[in-house]
Amino acid sequence: MIKIDDDFEDIIEDVNLSLELINFNDKYDNIGYEKEKSDVDYIIKGIIFFKYLESDDYCDKNHYFDSMLYNALMSLYSVYNHSAHIFYFFYRSYIENLIRVILELDNESEKGVMSLFKSFKNLHSTDDWNDLYNYLESEYGTASCYIHSNVKANIKISTYLREILENENMSVIDRASCINNLKNMINKSILIFIENDYLRVSRGFNRRQKRLKFLIGDENNKIYKDKVHLLS
Repeated sequence: MIKIDDDFEDIIEDVNLSLELINFNDKYDNIGYEKEKSDVDYIIKGIIFFKYLESDDYCDKNHYFDSMLYNALMSLYSVYNHSAHIFYFFYRSYIENLIRVILELDNESEKGVMSLFKSFKNLHSTDDWNDLYNYLESEYGTASCYIHSNVKANIKISTYLREILENENMSVIDRASCINNLKNMINKSILIFIENDYLRVSRGFNRRQKRLKFLIGDENNKIYKDKVHLLS
């Protein structure tokens, strides 16, 4: 458990309660799972960070933001319920909704996936942005392959369902890999906001700099401060 600090006690309690809800501390002994626990901590903190970015200024665009948060939570939940299929389903949806949020699409937007990625790629022309696009496209493709490659024709549904259920038990290695992928995706998402929409971050964490640093970590907090200093 994280030691309580009066400056952001509510956040720490939220992180600890989230760990309890997925029964992390009960299911997994701390010995040998230090990195996984650290990754899960980071994921939960990242999701809390995103919540601070919601505001009335974006009320007509918050649907996809809420969906993004839900996708992240369900991705985490599915890992600890041993369902790789469900993990990749929500992981892929997270990427779609992240792009919709970055593009600031209205709640009523019905933009298709191919169009989403094209618009995202054209948003900036820097090498870093192109690398980010390639990363998201690659992760989306990996998730899609996992979801669709298990569909088989000309077999009984009961047989196919049995195969799915028998293969749903994730190994320790698979679980750790999914958690690591999700952590990296959350970190990339944080970087997108602090590097490209720092005003939104600034509004969300006005007079809450300690909370911001706690949620995104020292390295990302330095990147954010450097960005603010450069543009101020």
